Amino acid sequence: MVVVEVALKQTVGSARVKRGDELIVRLIESATTGFRWANALKPDGILEPISSTFEVNPETGIGGGGHRILRFRAIVPGQASLRLILRQDWLPDAPQEQVVLQIFVE
Repeated sequence: MVVVEVALKQTVGSARVKRGDELIVRLIESATTGFRWANALKPDGILEPISSTFEVNPETGIGGGGHRILRFRAIVPGQASLRLILRQDWLPDAPQEQVVLQIFVE
């Protein structure tokens, strides 16, 4: 399993994984603002989305910030461009931020 840590200021990155590996992306999020990280990946058969969960930062408690945890599984060898956007659910076409990761599956 490969873990990719992405800070909010980091907007591009890359990772190498092997077929069958689970890729975990952690992004800083304040869910109470209405902004949530979402996967804008179009199905390409290389990466499969598994889950998207929110973990509250134990130091801030409920209502405070935390991390969005996005999990993907590497299905077949190839290259995928993973695009994650920070947006409000009611404004899907107006992302506030985006992160693009190039994923190389061996």
